[in-house]
Amino acid sequence: MKNLTKNQVFKYFEENNIFFKIHGKIEEMGYDRSKPIFITNWSGVPEEVKERIEKTMDYEIGWSDEWMSCSICDNAVRSVPESFMWEPSYIIREREGGIICRTCVQDGEFELLHGYLNTTTRAVPSWAITLLQNEGFYLYSDMGNKTTYVSGLHDGMNDRPDQILDKIVKETENQDFFAKYNYVFAVRETSSYCSIWSLYIKKK
Repeated sequence: MKNLTKNQVFKYFEENNIFFKIHGKIEEMGYDRSKPIFITNWSGVPEEVKERIEKTMDYEIGWSDEWMSCSICDNAVRSVPESFMWEPSYIIREREGGIICRTCVQDGEFELLHGYLNTTTRAVPSWAITLLQNEGFYLYSDMGNKTTYVSGLHDGMNDRPDQILDKIVKETENQDFFAKYNYVFAVRETSSYCSIWSLYIKKK
């Protein structure tokens, strides 16, 4: 299989019924956004084919179970972490399904808050905090001026969003908090042992 042409590479996948997809760009931090990416299940694919795609055809290569497509631009984003510091470069589109990449969100192609507003089970990535602030949300500070919370592996890293909201209601004696404010949780930082996050609120 030496000296394969581009057409022969594509023919190999078609004849062996191996699904593949090519994305024109990678919308993921740390990657060359000018290069397309060739995504497939590489198990059993000859090294000559893989090398031709990566080195001669100049594609990035990715595993099909590690990447997914933006529902608007069809560019690729990672669906699984590749390091302890990794954060999603996308927002989940809850009502319609699928995901929207960071670039499309920042370009205003999607309403950021869908699926993240007034829920304790999901938080926006740190890169979306500026967008929250542009929407009028501001960082919540409790009565002890605490603005960040930590969930992790070590003792004391046991903050939970639902408990934080309960604490806010008790501290402020404001039983109408949920009627008066919208809220969004946001990740501030991630590491190998913890996640640091904050609460942003806005009057309805």
